[in-house]
Amino acid sequence: MIYQSPDKKQTLIWPNVSEAYAEKKQAVFIAHVPDSSGKLDLRLFAVESQGPAVDITNDVVTIWKKEMGREQERIGWYFIGFKASPDFVVVTYRIFSGPEATFTISISWQQIADLIKEIQKTGKKQKAWLGDKAWECDYYTR
Repeated sequence: MIYQSPDKKQTLIWPNVSEAYAEKKQAVFIAHVPDSSGKLDLRLFAVESQGPAVDITNDVVTIWKKEMGREQERIGWYFIGFKASPDFVVVTYRIFSGPEATFTISISWQQIADLIKEIQKTGKKQKAWLGDKAWECDYYTR
């Protein structure tokens, strides 16, 4: 995924994206990131303009847990996908335990903008790359 500024300057946002949706100066996208064991994990990212991108996967789950009054529960889950529109992004997760098999949450683009700012300010900077320095880029995670 590459951002192109109005003066045609290009900035690498992510080396390999499987699905993306852009709305004005923001975008959400799905990308794989290696977990601590090296296994690729599907994650949901958000970016504003030229970035860097932020991993919002866990933060969206936290929003859902608060809305459902389940903040204290340990819930096993994994990210499935998203659908986006000019107003909202609807994110779907699968739950490993409990009565629900899946859950979805709608988050506004303003909520996404707030997450981007917060995670870039307080998160940990990481490197994403595909084995070639030319495809290396930064991102933030909690």
